[in-house]
Amino acid sequence: MHKIVIVDDEPSIREGLAQLLDWTSLGYKIAGLAASGKEALRQYEDIRPDLMIVDIRMPGMDGLELIRELKRRADDLQVLVLSGYADFDYARRAISLGVTNYLLKPVDEDELSDNLKTVAQLLDDKAKKRGKAGRAALADRGAWLGELLTGQASAAQWQAELSGRGMEEESYQIMLVDVSCETGEATCVQQKILERLAVFYEQPGAGVVFKAGAHIGLLLGASRLRDSNRRRLLTALRDWTESSSCSTAVAAGERIRRAADIPHSYATARCRLQQRFFYDGAEYIDEETAGRLPAPVPGPVEPQLLQAVTERLYLAVSTGNISRVAPLVEALGSLMLDAGAGEIELKARFVQLLAGLLEKLSARHPAARLASEMHAARLPAIHGAAGYASMLSQIAQLLTEAARQADDGTGERQIRKITQLIDSHYRDNLKLEKLAEAFNYNPAYLGKLFKTVTGESFNTYLDKVRIDQAKRLLRAGLKVYEVAEQVGYANPDYFHGKFRKYVGQSPTSYRSQLEPAWAGKRDDG
Repeated sequence: MHKIVIVDDEPSIREGLAQLLDWTSLGYKIAGLAASGKEALRQYEDIRPDLMIVDIRMPGMDGLELIRELKRRADDLQVLVLSGYADFDYARRAISLGVTNYLLKPVDEDELSDNLKTVAQLLDDKAKKRGKAGRAALADRGAWLGELLTGQASAAQWQAELSGRGMEEESYQIMLVDVSCETGEATCVQQKILERLAVFYEQPGAGVVFKAGAHIGLLLGASRLRDSNRRRLLTALRDWTESSSCSTAVAAGERIRRAADIPHSYATARCRLQQRFFYDGAEYIDEETAGRLPAPVPGPVEPQLLQAVTERLYLAVSTGNISRVAPLVEALGSLMLDAGAGEIELKARFVQLLAGLLEKLSARHPAARLASEMHAARLPAIHGAAGYASMLSQIAQLLTEAARQADDGTGERQIRKITQLIDSHYRDNLKLEKLAEAFNYNPAYLGKLFKTVTGESFNTYLDKVRIDQAKRLLRAGLKVYEVAEQVGYANPDYFHGKFRKYVGQSPTSYRSQLEPAWAGKRDDG
């Protein structure tokens, strides 16, 4: 598809031309509309169109001045001139500048269409010739650069090679282009990009395009490292892949001043491209690109800490505590990153962890079994996540959905209400039978459901809440009998037995270890 920029100071003509023809069927794409000569020059630099349709009479820089400047920058640029004046002198001067043709306003649709077909054929023929020449030049360029990058070339060898190709610069930088495709067209698209980049940088001293394993490499000098050139490169790569299922990523190596250090720039570009996952699939990666990378010095994974976070995540999912899911997933990721886990290991660990979690959820929540099986079928997609943050988001979304579906129709929301009631009314005379009646459940079924959701029986859960509160009150200095009464045990001896069961010592012994001020005092309880 050939790119066109239409230049006319009259909006109605610019917009009218853009709507006049079926440009796609003629092999064109309207890439820009400019209202002045200066704006047209800016668009030329950003878009690099194949054809520009230019009005002669415009305020400021007129069409002839614009054409003269465009031809100075790219002699082979195709230009069609439009004018409302049947003036031979204008036509003569425009033709002397090398324009393709001169058309009068109002534009005749058939005449314009015929001219566009002629220009398209001319552009196609030139592209074929450039492609053949570019492939030959590319093979030669890639050969010498590849040898220098993989060998032990001296500074003199680097300098000699670059000098011979007009590449003596103040600084250099290697860029690597990765082409990723959802279908099997990667080889074809990569070859097309390779050839077009060769044309893009074919001017002497502009740069060198080469094959770098599975990637495309660019060696650029200081004159080509401006931000505008980077934006132009990214725009071109998007244009070249827009009709395919492919996407591209560019990794820039370090800028270096000595030609002999070019291999170092190449090495850093390779490293950044390999770590693209941790830059969240960024389109352009350089030293300013933010990203969460694995620990440079790997450490051991702490199994107990990993297990603790995993258990908290399971509890959050199984009880529908959705707000805790994403933070816990992020905490797990951080533990793995701190242990130096790379992309493949990180994804494998998460898939293994999630598979176990969903299996456990399915086993303990029969009503959620179908939902868990559906979510488990989505686990392989995690391996295809393009970035670290997007992977965590994908995992958190999967578990959030699992939490919602596990809760639907299983009564877990009611169990959460009961646990909240216990947490705030533990001192009351709470009985499972009374709660079952209040929540319209069969007591035996409610008991099973409570244990399925919390992992503990109703009485055990109630006892643990009470004992936790008792420990807090003992630390505050209350007497044992006072504590027993305040946490819901009418019989202090019964409280003694429960406390020893869950804490491993009597309330008196526990309190005596806390504060010397009242350690050893006689306890009335």
